[in-house]
Amino acid sequence: MLYEFIAANRGDIISRTRERVRSRPWPSVSNREIEYGVPLFLTQLVETLQLERTATPFASLAALSAIMRLTPPEEVIGAARGAGLSFSGMRRIELPTGKRFQLLQFASASQETPL
Repeated sequence: MLYEFIAANRGDIISRTRERVRSRPWPSVSNREIEYGVPLFLTQLVETLQLERTATPFASLAALSAIMRLTPPEEVIGAARGAGLSFSGMRRIELPTGKRFQLLQFASASQETPL
């Protein structure tokens, strides 16, 4: 599956993408976008591809643990800060099924309202 390929070759994909983006004349991007944007995009892509593989993606997180990397909130917060966002809050959500999630909220450095 594509998400397995991306996960297995993540480091190479990130470094090659960064090289290509830095060497292109247009459009220009900031060092922050290169540093944090590429890994963030790959994380989102892999998660989306994993969710698309089944109609009930959260049926069993244990079954997905071999192919899924859960990112600690501290790591997400650090990446968001590196991308120019400020952490504005976190809350825990528990579904009737017993599954629990953490919702992290961020605000743009130029905005006061959470994204």
